[in-house]
Amino acid sequence: MSNRPHFLLQLIRWDLRATLALALGLVILVGWSLAASDAMIAFDFGTASFADLNSGDIRVSGGVSLYPQTSGTISFGWVSPDITEFSDGANVSNKRNRDYNGGQPPNTFRISGLPVGSYKFSATVGTASGTLSTRMTIGDKTTTITKSDGWGTISLITNVGGDSVDINFSSANGGDSWGINALLINLSTGAVPQPGFSLSAVPATQQVIAGGVATFAIGITPFNNYTGTVSFSAAGITPGVTAAFVPSQLSSLPGSSELRLATTAQTSPTIYEVLVTAAGNDSQVVTKTAMVKLVVIAGSEPSPPTQPGGEVVSPDAVSPRSDQEVKDEFALVDQYVQQVEQQRLVQPKEVVELQTISDSMAGFPLGTFELPPPKTSLEASLQFLTRAGIIDSTLSTASRSDQRAPKPLGFWARFWGAVSSPVQ
Repeated sequence: MSNRPHFLLQLIRWDLRATLALALGLVILVGWSLAASDAMIAFDFGTASFADLNSGDIRVSGGVSLYPQTSGTISFGWVSPDITEFSDGANVSNKRNRDYNGGQPPNTFRISGLPVGSYKFSATVGTASGTLSTRMTIGDKTTTITKSDGWGTISLITNVGGDSVDINFSSANGGDSWGINALLINLSTGAVPQPGFSLSAVPATQQVIAGGVATFAIGITPFNNYTGTVSFSAAGITPGVTAAFVPSQLSSLPGSSELRLATTAQTSPTIYEVLVTAAGNDSQVVTKTAMVKLVVIAGSEPSPPTQPGGEVVSPDAVSPRSDQEVKDEFALVDQYVQQVEQQRLVQPKEVVELQTISDSMAGFPLGTFELPPPKTSLEASLQFLTRAGIIDSTLSTASRSDQRAPKPLGFWARFWGAVSSPVQ
């Protein structure tokens, strides 16, 4: 009997081998094509030498490559000859990173012949030793990068309408030279994060008595290499309230400005909503907004404190508390405040009245004991009144309430009380 496999089994084996070989060939072919070109168009900025140029890349050699140079249907080149060539040499393995064009004076790289469409322009910037600070602008879009002893990439997306595209390069920080190693151009398949900033306002709400000033910290945090100047404005200001930003704009980011909302004695007590706007001076005019609230409480003329019965208390009649007295009394006040706040025994209106009383006592002599910082407005008011001796004076002159002896417990009440709560 023959040990040879059935011819159908042999046929299946040959089909599998052929399929695997074809798939492997396609993988290798695709890999080669991806490795050969990672961009629709790639410009390599360097010297006149073509020895370190990747296959398919277009050489740009400083002032030698003035517009219009041609490569196929594409025209390109620097607009001004005021451009310098630099090289880090063959020690840099990536050929596109070895050399760069740049300098101090701004220059424009012009490209024409691109079909109508939306394109992503990605620039490689850096050097093996030193610092490059590059600002790249296309139309109304700008991005920047500053790299020391290394390389980085910046990208912009813009629409091309068939005319030439001008890419402007300049120093981003005004001190270091700018440079560009490579420029890759691809059809845009998604939005590249554009430079911008975030806006914050702390706190979101402030409370003042009419005639006072409320302050808010307005913070700006840049992202995606945003370097524009940000100016501030406020909307929703009504008569009796004035707004001022100090400073009114920020040119160095991240940073913060102080919003000051000033009121007058005639400002109506209510809640005011103020819209804060931060606008960049960049070509895209990035704008962010945040809402803050100003709670104005009606002011009142301070009246002298009185004893129970209407007798006016003179400041001289209230002696300062000793340090130990203040310390002991404050411990009780702190316990009381915790109970009041936990059980919500005091209404907001009563807290305001308490604050008004403590404010009117500002001229009274106080003890020298340093108390812990108050955690709430209620605690601050009680703390002040305790140090001034007002609470002690009031309690010592108050009439005593009648106290009745507890009703004697019966036998069974005493018995069940002993059972439920035995002596330890």
